[in-house]
Amino acid sequence: MKGRGFLVACVGCVLVFGALASPARGGPRLHQAFEQASEAFDVPVTMLGAVSKVTSSWHHAGQGDGVEVREFGIMGLRAGGASPGLEEAAAALGVSVERVRDEERCNILGGAAVLAAYFREAGGELGVPSEITLENAWAWWEAVGRYSGLDDPVLRDMFAVHVFEAMDSGLEGRTDSGEYLVFDASVMPSVLGEWIQDARRRYQALLRASATSTDYAGAVWVPACSSNYTDSNRGPGDIFYVVIHISEGSYAGTISWFQNCSSQVSAHYVVSKYGEVTQMVREADIAWHAGNWDYNVMSIGIEHEGHTYENDITDAEYRASAALTADICARNGIPTTRDYIIGHEDVPGSVHTDPGPYWDWDYYLSLVNGGTSTQTASLVGYVRENDIYTGTGIPGAEVRLDSGRSTSTDGNGFYRFDNLEVGTYTVTASAPCYSSGSKTRTLEPGIDNWASIALTPDGSCGAQTVTLKGYVREADIYTGPAIPDATVRLDDGRTTTTGPDGLYEFLDVEVGTYTITVDAPCYAPAGVTKTLVPGEDNWASVALTPDGSCDAFGSILGDVRDADTLEPVRYATITLDTGDTTQTDRNGRFEFLQVPVGDRVLDVSADCYLDASQTVAVVEGQGTSVVVDLEPDTACAPSCDGTPEIGRISGLPASTTPRRRGAGATAALVFLGMAGAILRRHRRS
Repeated sequence: MKGRGFLVACVGCVLVFGALASPARGGPRLHQAFEQASEAFDVPVTMLGAVSKVTSSWHHAGQGDGVEVREFGIMGLRAGGASPGLEEAAAALGVSVERVRDEERCNILGGAAVLAAYFREAGGELGVPSEITLENAWAWWEAVGRYSGLDDPVLRDMFAVHVFEAMDSGLEGRTDSGEYLVFDASVMPSVLGEWIQDARRRYQALLRASATSTDYAGAVWVPACSSNYTDSNRGPGDIFYVVIHISEGSYAGTISWFQNCSSQVSAHYVVSKYGEVTQMVREADIAWHAGNWDYNVMSIGIEHEGHTYENDITDAEYRASAALTADICARNGIPTTRDYIIGHEDVPGSVHTDPGPYWDWDYYLSLVNGGTSTQTASLVGYVRENDIYTGTGIPGAEVRLDSGRSTSTDGNGFYRFDNLEVGTYTVTASAPCYSSGSKTRTLEPGIDNWASIALTPDGSCGAQTVTLKGYVREADIYTGPAIPDATVRLDDGRTTTTGPDGLYEFLDVEVGTYTITVDAPCYAPAGVTKTLVPGEDNWASVALTPDGSCDAFGSILGDVRDADTLEPVRYATITLDTGDTTQTDRNGRFEFLQVPVGDRVLDVSADCYLDASQTVAVVEGQGTSVVVDLEPDTACAPSCDGTPEIGRISGLPASTTPRRRGAGATAALVFLGMAGAILRRHRRS
C-alpha cells in the first residue's frame, strides 16, 4: 500500500504536516510521533517528552528479561487496569490494547490522549498546545501528577516536580534505540516555581513524619498491598542478605505495582533515579521479591528505578541505595561484601538477570563501605553554526573543558569526552571565523551528557559565498508539476528564470538572509525568506498557486466502494494530479471543485485496500461523476496511521477528541460530531 507521507489520519482527526516550527527535534520517527500526538490532543509537546523521560527514561519498555513487565512503551502505559492505562489509551484511540502496547506511534498518541483526558477532568480547557498559562497551569499539574498512577498526593506532586523541572530546563539525549531527541525549554508561569518549592517542602515533611514509622529514616512510608507479602516478626538474626533489583520501569510505576493486589509481588524498598526512597514492606515482614522462598525469608529486597540492559542508574540513585544498604547491614549484622549484598541474578533458581551488566558493583560497594570512589561520565555534543538543532556542523572546531581537556569536532561537528569525573563543567567551543560559545553542564554518571553549542560567524573571514538554488512548482514544492520560465528575483536585485524542470540557480551569493520572489503567468506571485549557510548549496524552493486567469474549470464528484461488497469505503485518500488531496466521507463520497479541464488522474488509497488510479475527463462548467472500486488487501492489518473510529475514555469529554489546526491553502476540515465524520473539500484559490 502506498504511504501517506505527511498526511496522517488517526482517531477521527487529520493532521497535515508542513514546515512547522518544532519545539521537539530529533530523528524523524519519534520527533514526528511526539508532534503528531501534541497536535492531535493539544498536549504541550515538551510535556509529552518530559513525561516520557521521567516515566520511561525514553526506554521502549515491554521487552522484559524474565521480569514481570509493568509498563509498556516510551510513555510507560500500564496494564491490568492501572493508570495511566493501556486500556484507557486504547479506548481513546479506538484501537486494540495490543497495538497501544506494541506500536510506538499508538503508544505516544495513547499517552497524549490520557494526559488530555486527565487535564480536562481537572477543569482545564484544551487549547494551543505550545503554551502553559496561569489559567491552565493547575489543571496540567494535576493531570501530570495523576499520570504517575500514585495515590499518595505528596508523591504525585513529586512526580509533577520532576516533569515540570525537565520542561523548564529542556531535554536532550538519545533513546534506547539510539534516536537523538531534543525538546526545547517551555515558557511557564512563575507560579509553577512556587508549587515546586511547596511540593518539595511537603515531601520533606512526609519524610520527617515517616521517620517514626519506617525502618530507615531516609525513606517515606507507602505500604504495599497486604496480599503481596507475608506477615512475620523477623529480627537481626533472621536476615542475612540484601538483594538488588532493577524495576524495568519507573519509580512511580513500581510503587503502584506493589500496591496492586493482583501483582503478587513486592520489595521492602524502592529507590528513584532522583535518590528518593520509599519503604513498602516492613523489614520484619517477608517481601515477595527473590523468586526463591528461602531467600525471601532471609533477605531484604531493594528495587531501583531503571532498566537491566540500559546504563540508566544515576549517581543519586547509587548513593541513596548505598546509604540504605549500609544502614540495613549495620542494623542486622550483615557483612558489607559481595557475598551478602547480591543481585537478583545471584539468587539460586532465579530466571532474572538484574541488576545486569551495567550495575557498577565496585562503585556501589565502595559507597556502602563509606568510600569516595569517583564515577565517570561522558560529555558529548555538536558544534553548529547559528542553531544547535538545524545549523551546519562546524568541523575542526576546538572544544575545551574548564578542567583543561580539549578535543576537536569531527566532519559533522560532533565532539566527545569520555571518562570525565562526575561534576559540573563549562565547555567552550571556538573555530576560525566564529565567535566562541560555551555551555555549562552538571554530569550524571555512566551516560552521555549532551552539551551542544551554536557559534555565530564573526565576519573576520570576509564575505562567504554560496550557491542558491531551488525549484518552482505548482501547489507543492515536492510533488507539484514544474513551472518553466518563471521569473525569480533576489532582494539584492538579481534576477533569473527557471529551466524546463522548474529549477533556478544563483551563483556566488554572499552568506546572509534573502527574500526570493517568484512570479509566472497564470499564477499568483509567492516568495520565501532564506538564511544562507556557508559550505553547501542552499535550497529555497517555491510553490505557486494558479490565479485562475488562464484556466477553465469543472468539478469531480465521486464514490469509492469496496470492489467485493460495493459498500462505501470511508476515509479513503484521493489525490488529484494537480496536487489536491481529499478524503471520502462516511458514505464513501468525495468532491473536487474548480478542477482544470482536461484528462485528470485520480490516485486512490485506503487502509487495507490495494491502491487504484483512474482517469477522469473534466469538462468546463460541468460536474463529472466517477466511481472507484478498491480491491481489498487480504494481507493487511490496520496501523495507527489509519483512521480508526473515535473511541472514548470513561469520562472523556467530547472536546478532548483530537482536532486539526492550520490545514493550509487547499484544504479545510469540518468535524461532524463524535462519530468522527470528516468532509474535506479542496478548492483552488
